[in-house]
Amino acid sequence: GVRLVGSEMCIRDSARSAPRARAHARARSLAGRSQDIPLSTERLLTNRNLCNKLWNTGRFLLTTSLAGLPDAQLHELRVTKPMGADELARLSLAERYIVSRAHALVSSVTQQLDAYSLGAAGTDIARFLWDEYADWYIEASKTRFQGEAASRASGGEGAEATAETARAAAEARRTLVYVLDCGLRLLHPFMPYVTEAIWQRMPHDGPSLMPVSYTHLRAHETDSY
Repeated sequence: GVRLVGSEMCIRDSARSAPRARAHARARSLAGRSQDIPLSTERLLTNRNLCNKLWNTGRFLLTTSLAGLPDAQLHELRVTKPMGADELARLSLAERYIVSRAHALVSSVTQQLDAYSLGAAGTDIARFLWDEYADWYIEASKTRFQGEAASRASGGEGAEATAETARAAAEARRTLVYVLDCGLRLLHPFMPYVTEAIWQRMPHDGPSLMPVSYTHLRAHETDSY
């Protein structure tokens, strides 16, 4: 199902989400700790900020990159299977890089969870979503949408250039949804409420994030960088 409610994310849900976000910050702060827990305020604030970062990432997708798309196009963006080698090879460099990094993260996090290294797994997921996805790839993707907007504003002058900007924007939308979906699946055991809330508002496949698997992604295609 697909349900895009951008304004709900920044208005109605903000107040009732705050207690759950604080609970997630505490849970992430405790994950992987020993029985003697020197719980610091700084660690709580870091994980609270991660909740905010994820929420704002979801808002960007809903209000910018996915805004105004027809239902059929949103339906096609659902992540129902891993991205294969052929599609990965067709992507531009930035998109190919971030998808490869997401696949590599799935493999490493699976190994960490199998070894009960919960703290290391949670830290690696958070760093990827914050540093590589939100701070780097989202910023890179904005140039695709700016080019698409400029092409529309020019009245579509130059059919070849228009087709190229449309292709780049579609590629960025696919990558944004695919990589965030991977990240939410990985982070869900650590922060169940905020990940479920974002996933439900994205193009998604299934009634809930909770039973959705990510392990089938771990053996999938990556590029070496």
